[in-house]
Amino acid sequence: VFKMNVTLLSASRQPQAIEATSSEFFERWDRGARVQDVFGRSAVLGGPISFAYLDGAHTAEAVSAEFEAVDRHLLPGGFLLFDDSDDGGCFPAVTQVAQDVARHPSYRVVFKTPHYFFRKTQ
Repeated sequence: VFKMNVTLLSASRQPQAIEATSSEFFERWDRGARVQDVFGRSAVLGGPISFAYLDGAHTAEAVSAEFEAVDRHLLPGGFLLFDDSDDGGCFPAVTQVAQDVARHPSYRVVFKTPHYFFRKTQ
């Protein structure tokens, strides 16, 4: 369904979409691996990140690990959006990690949509 929607809505500008767990993805990212995306195109991973959307497993351990992996590469001034992080929502572990990030000295809350959307300050 993802491939069908992207093909329909972004036929001329398809994003690179890599199918992997977060730990697999960032292991590959850290070593600058050449991978094949879901559309069969080659991509070289690695480098700084300017925007990240976290929407993985909903345990505190998984969300914390994803945040730490993204934080290593997120540029100052970059943005980070946590899915399923609304206060009082169905995923309290995600909300807790987002609230912890809200207290992190290198991040500030830009707004809540109701999900937490951050900008890295340093």
